[in-house]
Amino acid sequence: MKYITQLLLGGILFVVAAICALYEGSAVRDIPWEWAYTTPFSQLFGISIVTGQEISQLDFLVYAAKYQPVFPILMLISLCYSYFVLRYWVVSHYPKVGQLLTVVVSVLFIGASIALFKASTTGGILLFWLLLSMALINSALSFKFLKPAVQ
Repeated sequence: MKYITQLLLGGILFVVAAICALYEGSAVRDIPWEWAYTTPFSQLFGISIVTGQEISQLDFLVYAAKYQPVFPILMLISLCYSYFVLRYWVVSHYPKVGQLLTVVVSVLFIGASIALFKASTTGGILLFWLLLSMALINSALSFKFLKPAVQ
């Protein structure tokens, strides 16, 4: 029960932060000179942006992360909190699956931080360091929960 409560808390914080980040990121619709640099998902989906109404909601998150990073960082922190709660439960009940989960998520954190390595905005730099520190924390915790094999 305590894990479910913590997961719900992390999920609620994630949803609230996501709504706030989407609201802040929607300002990109009014800034045409940013469309070429802050709409990677619309470009990926092949959407031609003419009036700003065509911009993908995922691009709102990109804009918010670049220029107003408070809520995207809260999203990431709540997601990591939920992951660590879930990881603790998985490791304590299914150690081998927990080790695999740790490796996969560490690789994802490192990959995401590498993608933001050359960020030029304050938000991008903050997200880079946050993702890198989460990868290091996750890797360090994996050594804590490793138990030597008894032969």
